[in-house]
Amino acid sequence: MTLLNLIARKVESLQPGLDMPSQPQKIPLFLRFKERSVSGAFVALTVLAMVGWIYLLSSMFARFVLWFFS
Repeated sequence: MTLLNLIARKVESLQPGLDMPSQPQKIPLFLRFKERSVSGAFVALTVLAMVGWIYLLSSMFARFVLWFFS
């Protein structure tokens, strides 16, 4: 037997398993909660940082306007 024949046999034996649809794996509830909480914490910190920058820039602009017109 040549190497190509061995590879062809291996591929033929693997192909029936590829056609069969696999069942989706069930993820435990705790792992889903953990993943979503990490994502939620990241989004919350990002939004908090954005709000902080908006407050800082708007207060600087307000002080500049008050200084300019006084």
